[in-house]
Amino acid sequence: MNATELLMLYSMVFEYTSDAIMITDTENNIISVNPAFTKITGYSAEEVIGKNPRILSSGQQGPEFYKELFDSLKTCGQWQGEIWDRRKDGALYAEWLTISTVRDSQGQISHHIAIFSDITSRKQKAERNEYLAHHDALTGLGNRLLLEDRIKGALLHARRDHRLTAVLYLDLDRFKHINDSLGHDVGDVLLREVAERLSACVRGVDSVLRLGGDEFVLVQNIGEASDAELIASTALAAVAKPFMIKKHRLDISCSIGICVAASDKAEAQSLVNNADRAMYHAKHLGGNRYQFYSENVTLLRSPVSDKIV
Repeated sequence: MNATELLMLYSMVFEYTSDAIMITDTENNIISVNPAFTKITGYSAEEVIGKNPRILSSGQQGPEFYKELFDSLKTCGQWQGEIWDRRKDGALYAEWLTISTVRDSQGQISHHIAIFSDITSRKQKAERNEYLAHHDALTGLGNRLLLEDRIKGALLHARRDHRLTAVLYLDLDRFKHINDSLGHDVGDVLLREVAERLSACVRGVDSVLRLGGDEFVLVQNIGEASDAELIASTALAAVAKPFMIKKHRLDISCSIGICVAASDKAEAQSLVNNADRAMYHAKHLGGNRYQFYSENVTLLRSPVSDKIV
């Protein structure tokens, strides 16, 4: 292949590749872009030639980001990574960008070539899959896979703020009877409405998760153990209010197990297991109540009985 044929081939690659190509001069002014650049950014060649690439800047990256980028170009002659830019219409998009330094025969920098692809859809799909993997499809709450992370996060914050972490394990009373007698459609609507009521019982920084079936977990940092009683009482009252679902009035209750621990001694799975045990004790006592867990005495307090020692 002779020089003319090579030039034609390079021209075709520049013209037809799906990756955007932008070439800048020593003053960092754009001197050439390909059709893929226009497709991705919305800017025609005439609109950007002679301008600085900052015309695409989204403002999402700070000065430190660009310092590292230019340092890499100086020392390595190349930078590669993910960056957010802005299209002509103002929409943000994610791109995978490679910038390479071009030097002339004397070793002086003559150009920079930026090649990038739009990865916005790929990122959105990955984020969606990540969300679905960690959230309950029915209620939108975090699921069992997210539970340990939420508890660990609460423990870290509790340690920093010298507070306690409370895990409340909640199970609806007689939900199976409603599900079996009125059908799963009614049961699913009930679970969604319970999720909404429980979410309204806590602060934005707290967590409400559904583990499956009619089991929910609340995770909250508190100042003292009695604060967990207030959360439990609020949840009991919220669930006890009648539900009107498809012309059916449903009166239900729930059983709640509570485990409270100092963050420097607690493990996420132990907190969940102990709250689960306390919940079953509450259910065994007839339901519609909460129970605390302790290593020595499973039943410490309930709203319908005196303290047991």
